[in-house]
Amino acid sequence: MHQKGLLSTKAVVTRRLKILLKKMVPYRVQSDVSRVFLSKIFSTKYRLEKLEANRILRGIRGNSIKKVLVVFDTLVSPSTYGDFMEVVMLARFFSSKQIEVDFIIVDGEYRSDWNLTENEIRKRLTDFLNIAGTLLDQKGATVSLVNAVQLKNWLAASMVQGIDIPFKEAVVNRKPLYIHALNTLSMLCYKADSKFLDRFLLSWNELEKRVPFKKMKNPYITWHIRCSKWGRERNTTLEEFCEIYTRLRTIYPHHAILVVSDDVGCDRYEPIARQHNFICAFSKYYSDSLLGDGALILGSDYFFTLRGGGIGMFPILSRLPYEMVCSPSNQLSHKHERLTSWAAHDQIFRKQHFDKNIWPTLCVVNETDKG
Repeated sequence: MHQKGLLSTKAVVTRRLKILLKKMVPYRVQSDVSRVFLSKIFSTKYRLEKLEANRILRGIRGNSIKKVLVVFDTLVSPSTYGDFMEVVMLARFFSSKQIEVDFIIVDGEYRSDWNLTENEIRKRLTDFLNIAGTLLDQKGATVSLVNAVQLKNWLAASMVQGIDIPFKEAVVNRKPLYIHALNTLSMLCYKADSKFLDRFLLSWNELEKRVPFKKMKNPYITWHIRCSKWGRERNTTLEEFCEIYTRLRTIYPHHAILVVSDDVGCDRYEPIARQHNFICAFSKYYSDSLLGDGALILGSDYFFTLRGGGIGMFPILSRLPYEMVCSPSNQLSHKHERLTSWAAHDQIFRKQHFDKNIWPTLCVVNETDKG
């Protein structure tokens, strides 16, 4: 009875708040305000992330967290690079605090949306290992691929040894960690100083030393175009391609434009660019890996994407000026048009509402400090 009454009370309060929002807030921002404000109040997920972030911060302040175990479990996680990177960056948070990290990827059981052949799965896991090995402190972190039995033994040993396990209950019960990673990071970094953020956030200088790719001549900007057989409604249309190029060329007349996409995307849009006499380069001629593409992005002065994918994690997790028009799936924006707590005024994350909101608008006058 108590739980039913509580839910009824929440429903009444929610309805009243929605009515109040309609009266006080302009229509075009009601959706964002309603989604963020109300979900923050009532979302069990958000409360769990807040509690876990506070627990971790207390443990770090009290020096009780000496080592952590971070788990990416393929049984309950997608094969997408962006979701994987968020979990890696949660581990990187601890590495940046000089805390030892065991990062493990659970292999052998896959969520139903791993629509890959066995060879493709092996390649994806190899990529995951390489990404984690590159982005984590090579002296204070280990990266391992384990099966379900090894996971169970590793968890048991970690608990006996007092090793901290973020979202331990979820991990032990084979529930996903990736859905919590970026929100929790934003909370963990809310009051972080610039010195720590310089260590934690990704930078051109770091990847330039660790990742093979062919460098672009400065100055240039990057434009990510998604071209996927899954969720094709998010792919860039011909009209959008032409409009975005024209606007980027107008805003950045003295910059080269580098289109960042996979081989399929580059092969799809390169002939269109030639047909319309668009002057732009394509990332497949400069990089053959996700990390190489990320380095190219971080070496640019500005990044734009419309309904982009996992490659957007590189600018989101850096100081690079960017403009993204996307609908987040597991994340709550820190505030209006700012996805994370560290996002600066020139790091804009905009949810698409109207056609006029999907175009580039941000002009970065001064060249970005790539360090």
